Amino acid sequence: MAKGEIAKTIVNYLGFETIGKTGKRRKHPFVIRGNGLLTITDKYVSFHRLFPKKDYMIPLLTIFDVSIKNIHNLTLSLDPVLKISFEEEKGRKIVLGLLVNTNKDAEDLKEKILSNIKGLEDENQVKIIK
Repeated sequence: MAKGEIAKTIVNYLGFETIGKTGKRRKHPFVIRGNGLLTITDKYVSFHRLFPKKDYMIPLLTIFDVSIKNIHNLTLSLDPVLKISFEEEKGRKIVLGLLVNTNKDAEDLKEKILSNIKGLEDENQVKIIK
């Protein structure tokens, strides 16, 4: 792993949901899904879908929730789905859904993201995750 990388793993991209101003989630079932590389660093969570190419670079300071569910974007799964909720610069709230191999892998990834956020909170003396 490169300098600053905490974790790196292959996951399956299930698309995104948006959260409206009233808190209602909007599903986007007609997205292109695919496998890709999830990387957690000390400042970012990034996902690089292999084909067709699509990159997400999510600063840890914009993440407001990390959860594990079995459904995302109208797709039910027996495997765990890591859901990363973050806010874009323009204020739009996005929930990224990533299918992970096992519950243990999902818990490990969630813990690494949350511990990195906690470290940034302590460093910047701010509260990010509610």
